[in-house]
Amino acid sequence: MSTPNKLSAADLTKNARIINEAHKAVVEAQQTSLQHAITAGTTLRACKDVIPHGEWTEWLQKNCPDISEETARLYMRVADPKNADKLEEAAE
Repeated sequence: MSTPNKLSAADLTKNARIINEAHKAVVEAQQTSLQHAITAGTTLRACKDVIPHGEWTEWLQKNCPDISEETARLYMRVADPKNADKLEEAAE
């Protein structure tokens, strides 16, 4: 039976730094991705508001082929000022 590898105090300190840096990067990425979602949603809403009724789906497919209607709706909901308080709570 092999004995598990042991980490020195220096290794543990180094690993703690790595863990904390990785955690900070995750938190920052979440905040950045939320801001990008809000930007996409705000811009999508501005476009949808001027596109004639019934032409939105076609416009979205033609101009934003990587964004499904469901994702576009999600982005627009995220960007809705009515949801600002909920988003702020979730971000904390």
